[in-house]
Amino acid sequence: MGKGGSETHSDPSEYTTNFNLHVGYGFAPGNKITDWFITCIPISLLISGLVHFPLYIRNSDTNGASKMDVIEAVHWSVVYTILIVCIFFMVKYSHIYAEIDRMIRSGVYDYGDDFTEEQYSLRDETNRIVIKLRKLLTIAFTISVSSSLTKQTIFRRKPGSWNTPFKGWTPFVIDSWPRFIAVTIYHCTITANTGICAYLFVLCFLTFGIHLGGHLKILRIAIRNVFVQNGQTEQQTLAKLKKCTEHHLQIKRLFHLVQIYSGKSSGILPIGSVGMICTFVYDMTGENSKVDVSVMVLLPEAGIITMYALIGQYITDESEKVWDCFYEIDWYSQPVPVRKHLLMMMVATKKSMDTKGFGVFKYSLEGLKEIMQTTYTFYNTLKATR
Repeated sequence: MGKGGSETHSDPSEYTTNFNLHVGYGFAPGNKITDWFITCIPISLLISGLVHFPLYIRNSDTNGASKMDVIEAVHWSVVYTILIVCIFFMVKYSHIYAEIDRMIRSGVYDYGDDFTEEQYSLRDETNRIVIKLRKLLTIAFTISVSSSLTKQTIFRRKPGSWNTPFKGWTPFVIDSWPRFIAVTIYHCTITANTGICAYLFVLCFLTFGIHLGGHLKILRIAIRNVFVQNGQTEQQTLAKLKKCTEHHLQIKRLFHLVQIYSGKSSGILPIGSVGMICTFVYDMTGENSKVDVSVMVLLPEAGIITMYALIGQYITDESEKVWDCFYEIDWYSQPVPVRKHLLMMMVATKKSMDTKGFGVFKYSLEGLKEIMQTTYTFYNTLKATR
């Protein structure tokens, strides 16, 4: 219930963290053998893809593969390499995700009676945004998976040949319907699994970023409201500032957990994205390519690194606004103890919250620009060999 009981608000324990999706797909295994068996299924499918495409490249001289087929196989090899590394760290640090889930669903910090209607509404709206973005992300990856499966069989169909969804290595020659159906089912399975893995990989960071940004906004409101009430004593002001400080410490702890989980799991993403995008653009601009369906596949792939950059920039910007809000306070008219507390809070909030892959690459618009420039350079190098 909001302050004054004027409006009913959602309980934080009902908020969406999408941790249940990771548990259901095996990315947060428990101590049971069955949990680890479920975990091995998607990872095994990813590993099989990493065998399927590189072996096709290795045997390109004997299987009649064109240069475009080889480049596409390189593209998918890069995709599977990225996801295997990412999923490995997601499973390894699943206990960190569990702690993030616990913090968000506990409300991060309880202001008690000082929590205003505006803050309640903002916290609820943050959760609604997470749900809306999850739906949009689901649609985007569904379209991407569907386009990947139909690109080869419909838009690049070769009359008189067995057109499986992808060009990859098989231990037998596809020369009959049973073999064709078996390979097609395998391709559909690994593609759906790849799409789900990539979807969960992006969804977790998106969820963390939106909730973090929401609490940074709530903190700014709390700091602003400290000095709204007239006639309060010095002790009352210091008590409110103490709550703001405690909330900021909890936000810093939440950010630290996010940095451990997402920073490790996404460390290979910046480097891998260069190879993934430039090989796909090369394939997309080939003579027999259909730009429309290729774009449907490219957008989610390029969208992964773009989403990480945008969310990282969002977290950084919101954290910097906390420091800026102190300049909007009439601090110079406050007692010395209050001014000292404000100064300590300014020092504590001065450093922005920058999310980094492996602690090196900063997820921001500037970082995205560097990736695009590097991708363009590698694409031109690859294009020169055409």
